Amino acid sequence: MKTLARQFRIFTALVFLAFGPACARSNYAPPGSGITSKAGANGCTAEFTNSRTCVRMQWEVMPTETTFGSFVFTATDANTALLVDLTATQAELPKVVLWMPSMGHGSSPVKVERLGLGVYRATKVFFNMKGDWEIRFQTADDKATYALDI
Repeated sequence: MKTLARQFRIFTALVFLAFGPACARSNYAPPGSGITSKAGANGCTAEFTNSRTCVRMQWEVMPTETTFGSFVFTATDANTALLVDLTATQAELPKVVLWMPSMGHGSSPVKVERLGLGVYRATKVFFNMKGDWEIRFQTADDKATYALDI
């Protein structure tokens, strides 16, 4: 664990040296004071493109400028609202990727665990700077994107 934290600090320092304060300075806005959601009108946080599976997420711990956050997300059929298992096998958990499209980079890897049928927890969620972000939910053959501004 210490090695991962050390690697992350080294990576952040290298980005700062390469791009200067405009890119690497952490300007995370505390939750409730600067996060703007771009979720869909149908109540879904995001919707998978091919399967029409609705993803809904709920923050457990909001990330801050210096700490990781976590959220629980569910996958339901967009038509029936029944839970859908995104896991073909236990080895193929859905992926959650944090991506900043305007800067062309992401954040530290997010850990995903299956809590039950169609219910998952994402931990190690960290937005390392202010701006536009995407939370990308990915399976082997489908994807869903949730856009937000930090």
